[in-house]
Amino acid sequence: MMIDVTYGYNKSIIGFANGGTDYGQLYFDNNTNNVVLYQKWSSGNLLLGTNSTTNVTIQNGGNVGIGTPIPNAALSFGTGLVGNKIY
Repeated sequence: MMIDVTYGYNKSIIGFANGGTDYGQLYFDNNTNNVVLYQKWSSGNLLLGTNSTTNVTIQNGGNVGIGTPIPNAALSFGTGLVGNKIY
């Protein structure tokens, strides 16, 4: 892991690297006030979860799954949508 404060770009960066290869970054962009999390490996997905369980999967092609680890559309839900509630 590397921590790099790059003042020229108005970003404070936490980078994830191994042997000089950059695998991802987490940073705050002072220009846009955005917190950015990038997974930079072309074949991996971005997983978000709690309690040792993946709750959200963002595939490298852009599909997003909530409650499903393998989204098969732009937005997929694990157990379905009933009325205006997601279960």
